[in-house]
Amino acid sequence: MMAKTSVSRVGILLSIACFVTACQVAPPPERLRAATDILTSPDSSPAEQARAEAKYRQAMAAVVPGLLAGEKEPDIKLATKQKPDDFAPGKFRDIKVVRNRAVVTPGLIQSGLGASAVGLVPSKGPFAPSQGYRVPVTTVAVPGERADDPLSIQFVNPMLTDRAVINGQSFPLAMNLEAPITATRAIGPGSIDGFRNMLRSDRIQSHLIFFQPFDPNKIPVVLVHGLMSTPRMWETVVATLWADPEIRERYQFWFFYYATGKPVPLSALELREALEAAAKQYRFKPAIIIGHSMGGILARALVARMTPAEAETILPGVSTLVPEDKLARRSLIFEPRSDVSRVVFIATPHRGSRVAHFRISELGIRLIRLPGDLIDQIGDLELYTAGRRDRIPTSINGLSPNSRFLAALDLRAPVVPAHSIIANRGSRKLEGSSDGVVAYESAHLASALTEVVVPAGHGGFNHPLALAELRRILNEH
Repeated sequence: MMAKTSVSRVGILLSIACFVTACQVAPPPERLRAATDILTSPDSSPAEQARAEAKYRQAMAAVVPGLLAGEKEPDIKLATKQKPDDFAPGKFRDIKVVRNRAVVTPGLIQSGLGASAVGLVPSKGPFAPSQGYRVPVTTVAVPGERADDPLSIQFVNPMLTDRAVINGQSFPLAMNLEAPITATRAIGPGSIDGFRNMLRSDRIQSHLIFFQPFDPNKIPVVLVHGLMSTPRMWETVVATLWADPEIRERYQFWFFYYATGKPVPLSALELREALEAAAKQYRFKPAIIIGHSMGGILARALVARMTPAEAETILPGVSTLVPEDKLARRSLIFEPRSDVSRVVFIATPHRGSRVAHFRISELGIRLIRLPGDLIDQIGDLELYTAGRRDRIPTSINGLSPNSRFLAALDLRAPVVPAHSIIANRGSRKLEGSSDGVVAYESAHLASALTEVVVPAGHGGFNHPLALAELRRILNEH
């Protein structure tokens, strides 16, 4: 079939007839040409467009993996030059064409020319997911200038353009940004693993994970989960924020994955060191930190100063430890990081939570296993461990209203603009209210620029009002 940017009504009818008869077993090039004729014709109806889009996607799914593997396909070739250039075929280990779901976060999926796909980019750098980056791709079949020219398969980045050009004419480009979120393992395992990771803190190595390949032109948004959780909790947040074109253009998402059973000051130190490692590897713009629950405490320690005198109120003798790189000293004496520009606290217990005193919490404290090298490094501090090497305070101890670390941290306001999102489980009065885990009095921060209270429990980070507030903060930053 001769490729044209527009075809007659008769040509469209012939293409449709081809779909329901011979084209069901026709080679992929013929199916792609027939679908392209319909998709690029101003005379085709919406129903015809929808059927053509489905056939186009099926044909792409049949040929793209083989082409990437070096297989020869008659009348089809991979374009050697891509736009942008970094989406050349050699960039990908694999590409899988995906279907659009019926229900999706608005803004993540749009219909148009091409087949939406997820590309697997091999991991590069210490902050890449172990399985590689999952990136959105749209595959487009471009006819040649002559009828007997092979089809050229191009990989287009829907994050950079929303148009496809065929024979000099521009068409809306198909896009699916939800599929990479669903496919990626960058956001970690589920909630059961979060509980297991808390108990087996001796097995988890804290680290930053980038959701997409590093972009020096985008501001990092670092998402820090809380107790008994993993970065998977941020999936809805990322989907909602990524659906905003302005946020996609300006921000990149990083996740801090850590063992939540360790003492809070040590987890805060590991977050500082993770950002320091990223700063040595990349030159990034000052980051925005978003922390939920205990993750908010870690975030606050990034934008606070703890002097030797203040550290002495937590652990007498810590300021005189030598050498100065002793773990206990580094975890309790620190300066705010200059590469953080803003912080958002979500359901953060700035002054602790009484849940830490519940019997079930006391059981959790006894079950948590801490790394042996941690015990070796700080276990000799008698006042830190109450004279017992097996009594190093865990994260649950550190979230108590009696925590000296929280009290010292709360003496100073964050050195960067701060925002609070607080959950209220239903009380009409804020005073005395709670999200079921953190009381309002503990989550409230007088120095915060803004405070939004959402009618939800402790998991209120997914509430529509919380998501709207995060979008507002990022768009106004």
